[in-house]
Amino acid sequence: MPPLTKLRVGMTAVVLSALAGCGVPPELAPPPGTQVPVPSATPPVSAPFPPGYTPRATGPTTTPSAVATPFPEFSSVSCNGKPTGDQVLALVKRETNISPSKPITQPVCAGTWHFTVLEVPNREPLQVLSKSEPTGLHLMAVGTDVCTVDVRRQAPTGILLAASC
Repeated sequence: MPPLTKLRVGMTAVVLSALAGCGVPPELAPPPGTQVPVPSATPPVSAPFPPGYTPRATGPTTTPSAVATPFPEFSSVSCNGKPTGDQVLALVKRETNISPSKPITQPVCAGTWHFTVLEVPNREPLQVLSKSEPTGLHLMAVGTDVCTVDVRRQAPTGILLAASC
């Protein structure tokens, strides 16, 4: 027998012996008489956006809403005046005994949360986290470090990044 033929016969034997061992191992085979479920032919439908992302409306909304459409949650973007720095300043003055003088940065938004830095005379800058809710603007955290455990658990990723949490 020529060497090339011996090689073909040998390779065929190896392939056939490998294929002979294929199949379900006995310990994983279903008991006799059991029907094995067959997967459906249609693939599962996946969401068009990653979890936690809420797209902004692209056109005017037809129904009025107490809360503006939330911003993306994975990055912070300018709030475009919803809320303004002066509204956050008024919120801090109303809810605390701190007297900031003016906004250093305008609010940035992620989801329904906002991050703003305010100037306080003769003090360090004040970080402010607020949130838009149907009842209005709510103060979530205020101080030189707003990265509390509750903030880390509840705030969207974009706000955590903006506040350096």
